[in-house]
Amino acid sequence: MKAQLWERVGADLGEGPQLFHDGSIRWVDLLRGLVYRKQGDDSVLEHSYPYEVSKVLPWQEGFIALTREGIELHNSNFDKVSRIPLPSAHIQGRCSDGTVLPDGSLALGIVDRNLRSGAGALVSVGTDCEVRAVIRDCSIPNGIATLASQESVVWTDSATNTLTLFQWTRARTTFTTRVGAHSAVDGKTRWSRGGFNGRSVGCTVGRRISHSCFASRDYRHSH
Repeated sequence: MKAQLWERVGADLGEGPQLFHDGSIRWVDLLRGLVYRKQGDDSVLEHSYPYEVSKVLPWQEGFIALTREGIELHNSNFDKVSRIPLPSAHIQGRCSDGTVLPDGSLALGIVDRNLRSGAGALVSVGTDCEVRAVIRDCSIPNGIATLASQESVVWTDSATNTLTLFQWTRARTTFTTRVGAHSAVDGKTRWSRGGFNGRSVGCTVGRRISHSCFASRDYRHSH
């Protein structure tokens, strides 16, 4: 395997490449809050935030943006539909990486804005908008992905070069068993499937989203 330059772009911190169903790739300039869309030769600026954005994921009604302010749901024009804030314990944090689980919920990493050691967390976000802690006291949760078996979630703590594998329970969207931890050079995802299922989600703007599951197809992406 040999890396090659795909495109030369003057980004401060290019992150979060994500393949979408139309063959395009969204990636972000994390520190500048910029979202780019690449399909063909050059990347095109698609949206800008006044704060950091770490990744954009597909959603049937548009996009899910993982930002400093929390999880933001946008329609296809990037108009904000709703926002799920970060837990109060992580008010000085921001989203790092995330992936959609097969039932439409999210596995999400939260990192301290100043990258303080042990101040991050791995959480799950159910279709009821509840944010539940899975692992506390990690540093930079990254490279979060569902494996091809759809029964395990893998993630890395980039600060400690540790890769951890979890089994999860589809019926309750909970991580049940920590299978093991291994040394890793950096975070790297293998497979992501599906999209955010907004079924009966009570949103902060008072709107309830009904059956908004993105098509459950497999898409490769790397971080």
